[in-house]
Amino acid sequence: MVEQPKTQMQQPKADTPPAVQLPPPDPEAEARRDFEIAQKIDTIEAFDLFLSRHPEGFYATLARAQKTKLAMVEQQRVEQEQIRVQKEVTRNVIAELQRAGCGPENTDGEWNDSASKSLELYNKHAKTKFDASPNEQMLAALRERDGRVCPLTCRPGFRVQNNACVAIPRQVQQRPQQQQQQPQQQQQQPAFQPRGTICVRGICVGN
Repeated sequence: MVEQPKTQMQQPKADTPPAVQLPPPDPEAEARRDFEIAQKIDTIEAFDLFLSRHPEGFYATLARAQKTKLAMVEQQRVEQEQIRVQKEVTRNVIAELQRAGCGPENTDGEWNDSASKSLELYNKHAKTKFDASPNEQMLAALRERDGRVCPLTCRPGFRVQNNACVAIPRQVQQRPQQQQQQPQQQQQQPAFQPRGTICVRGICVGN
């Protein structure tokens, strides 16, 4: 008998997986990473450094907008600080005018007409020429001046005593008034004329 050749069984081939399609590289990846770092620092200098490396693109636009926002916030902070400093200078100038005896008596720390008149009074007696706008130079000059500058004036019913206004005793106040009233009473009293005497133009003739 002739043997038939054995047929070899072929194993089925496994399916080859398709090639993985990688996404194209992101051209903004590095800019995004640097922008996130600048955001965490959140200063104008940080965004300036970012823009020096990435002057164009989406993140460059965001960086410029954030830089503008930070600049506005800084400007507001500086303006508020200037206002606070000016108010402090104004309060100190008013306090020095009061110490120099020039007033103003009643003030809430604001520079008003009363404070301006007090400064004019100070200029008059101290021979200075400060304008009506409080500043650091004015404050320094006021602090250098020792003692009272403007003379002490007291309201009615008070008098100057030991560089202070003290109440005048009531008896002392009434005495000048009584002295003024006595001459008036004497003038009002008619001159004594003897009975039966006629006086005309200072010439008196008895009946």
